[in-house]
Amino acid sequence: MNLLFTNKKALIQITLLVLIFLLAGCNSENDDRVVNAELLIDDAKEIFDEKVLPLLEDDSTIEISEATNLDYLHIISFVKGRDEEDDTFGFLLLSNKEGKKYTFGDMEHHKLLKKEPFEVMDYNGNIGLKLNQEVQITLGYINDPSIEKVYVYYDNAKMSATYLNNGQKTFTEISFGGAVKVNRIIGLSAEDDLIHEIK
Repeated sequence: MNLLFTNKKALIQITLLVLIFLLAGCNSENDDRVVNAELLIDDAKEIFDEKVLPLLEDDSTIEISEATNLDYLHIISFVKGRDEEDDTFGFLLLSNKEGKKYTFGDMEHHKLLKKEPFEVMDYNGNIGLKLNQEVQITLGYINDPSIEKVYVYYDNAKMSATYLNNGQKTFTEISFGGAVKVNRIIGLSAEDDLIHEIK
């Protein structure tokens, strides 16, 4: 009976050690299923691990495609997939209202349809930013690798241009205040041929 008790105690201790090891190992810094983890700022690592890593499945990866820092707003764009075939894109939004540590603001992610040369998701929200500004985010995913430039046109006649790096999968457009809306988005080749347009 004493031997049985000792074996159970040892089994419990081993189980606890394994659980501690597994929990300590589940983070973006040492998980080889997270690509470009070095783009995460210190404030974002714990939030990314808590909010984004649960999207991972056994055979999938998450690639951090962009990290944009705007003083009191930090946006991490990511793509999830398996076997080099992406299936989901999204972003994690962090805010820094007090000028201190970034905190969780919001997260959006959508399944990729892969029907058009690029596809977009739009987000509007007020996450307690400075002056309680509304933030608008347009996140695009490039399905056609021949797209090298993306122009975003606003209803106030302004335009924003993104020149994609080699292999860049996403583009992120951010505006504040809610007064300006995106009118259309076009994707161009290196030779300025129109590949796709969304109005």
